[in-house]
Amino acid sequence: MAGRHCRRSSVGPGALVQQSLITAIAVHRPADTPALQKIEGIRNWQVNAFGTELVRLIATLR
Repeated sequence: MAGRHCRRSSVGPGALVQQSLITAIAVHRPADTPALQKIEGIRNWQVNAFGTELVRLIATLR
């Protein structure tokens, strides 16, 4: 997922989501974008850019 967004935006994966945030998301496993927004460190632009896709991906791992 991050790779696809990086190719579209011409930035590296670390610029989109830091490893510490990836870890927090994995621990909290948000079920929806409001829950994703409550995770410390996530930015509104990240939720807007790929939050829905991220939540859908997490749902497939449950």
